[in-house]
Amino acid sequence: MEPGEQEILDQEEKCYRNVHPDFIVDGKITKQAFHCTPSDCKRLSTARSSVVSPKEHYEDFKSFHHRTAGVCAVIQKDIYDNQLRWVDDSRNLGASAPKGHAYIDFRACQSEREIRKKAKALSQRAEMVYTPSSKS
Repeated sequence: MEPGEQEILDQEEKCYRNVHPDFIVDGKITKQAFHCTPSDCKRLSTARSSVVSPKEHYEDFKSFHHRTAGVCAVIQKDIYDNQLRWVDDSRNLGASAPKGHAYIDFRACQSEREIRKKAKALSQRAEMVYTPSSKS
């Protein structure tokens, strides 16, 4: 980890992830919602439930001109059960990132196949916690 980053250890804290509309198929969240792109550098952007609500995270994410169908959540334990870390880097990013920013750390993964497997496992645990039509 870099200076200013902190590993999130509360096993029940929710990890919020905005879901691109293409990553929901037949009402299910696909593994692409938790898959890193090359620009992520194996640090998948998320937000902390202890800092921001799902609705706030959705609105903040949209303010950066990103497309989203809503916010899903997994708990920290789901991340750690997949031998991944969840890291709060919000102090380092400031206003350049959504409030409560944190990332799921895939840097220890040795292959693209391993990343896909872990992304799939997280997507299977994820549940939608906010959509624009919901009241949360």
